Formats: sequence, structure tokens, C-alpha cells
Amino acid sequence: MQEINHSIQIDNRKNITVTGVESVKSFSPVKIELTLVSSKTLLIFSGNDFKIIGFSKESGTFRAGGVADGFRYGVSLRSKLFR
Repeated sequence: MQEINHSIQIDNRKNITVTGVESVKSFSPVKIELTLVSSKTLLIFSGNDFKIIGFSKESGTFRAGGVADGFRYGVSLRSKLFR
């Protein structure tokens, strides 16, 4: 399987751009959970006033606005359980 690269960019805590996204697992004004392509890694953003600006499943690009307070990056619990 080909490894797919991803990147995370946060500008001034207000604009989030992530590449290599497979799906938006969940979304609310205070939390965004993304699944990254091929690795099934979860990327979780916390903050306020989040709004999805765009998501292209074809290119794997996700964009959101709001105020990002932090993010957590790691392998999902489910993928750890079923290895």
C-alpha cells in the first residue's frame, strides 16, 4: 500500500488546513475529529466557533475556521484494539 503524506497548518489559531484527510469523523463548534488517509490516524482539534470551510474527499483537503485552542494527533483506539 502506498503511504500518503499529510500536513497540518494552523494560521493565527483561526484557519486550519489539513491535507491527507480520509473523512470527517465528527464535527461540532468546539471539536473536530478527522481520520487521516491510509494510517487511520485520528486528528482532533479543540477550540471555539468552528465552521467547516471546505472538504474535498478527492484531494483529501480539509479547511475550517474558528479559534483553535489545541490539537491531538494519534492512532485511533479502534485500530490499536484490532491489530
